[in-house]
Amino acid sequence: MNNKKAQSQIITTVLIILLVLAAIVIVWQVVQGTVQQGADEIGGQSDCFTVGLGIENVIASSPPSCSVGNFDTRALCELQLGGIWNLNEGSVTIKRTPGGGDLRAITILSDGSVAVDAFDVPTLKELEIITINGGADILPGKKVEIAAIVGETNKLCGVSDSSTA
Repeated sequence: MNNKKAQSQIITTVLIILLVLAAIVIVWQVVQGTVQQGADEIGGQSDCFTVGLGIENVIASSPPSCSVGNFDTRALCELQLGGIWNLNEGSVTIKRTPGGGDLRAITILSDGSVAVDAFDVPTLKELEIITINGGADILPGKKVEIAAIVGETNKLCGVSDSSTA
């Protein structure tokens, strides 16, 4: 009789130990996921702090023009007169300032609206300068801002610099 009671206590103890181990594994999975997510967010934020960009020059866009005269339609300029239709889009010259970080792209804003969305610059190194063309929305007198996109998660950082076109 004592032998069966001793076996019952051993089985109960083993089951309690297994339940405690299972609870530890479940809690660890939840904690590890939360910690990993927080660490990933911190990584993206640190890149935002270390990547620096500055506007060197802004050229505002102007109305389209024809290379052979003052004609207001593309069809008339190119097809009938053999001219070249110039779109005269604006451009922004940007310099990467000293500091590390995983710069992936640059977004250009004009008066708060996206003028050039996520222009890829993965090879832009510190102190290098790049000119990004194609901003038809970079109009004279408008505020132009630049923001970095960093890290593997392509995190959009806050505005790095601003200027007036």
